[in-house]
Amino acid sequence: MELNEDRLEKLVKKAAEDGTNNALMRLGFDTENHLDAQKDMAFLRQQRQASEQVAVVVRRSLIGLFISGAVTVMVIGAQHALNK
Repeated sequence: MELNEDRLEKLVKKAAEDGTNNALMRLGFDTENHLDAQKDMAFLRQQRQASEQVAVVVRRSLIGLFISGAVTVMVIGAQHALNK
């Protein structure tokens, strides 16, 4: 059997498809229902983005608390120094 270019291309595509499906099945994806897998990936993306937004809000809040605490300490220190 001779491998011409078309036959070789079909073999390579089939091997790539089989390998991809095998890897996805091992990871728990349903390779027969692509729509559900896409919905799952979209959900995971939304969860990741929400988590990142929460982290940004928490970080800004902590920085704001630190700055307001430092300013409060300076104001109380200045008031104490002026009252002596």
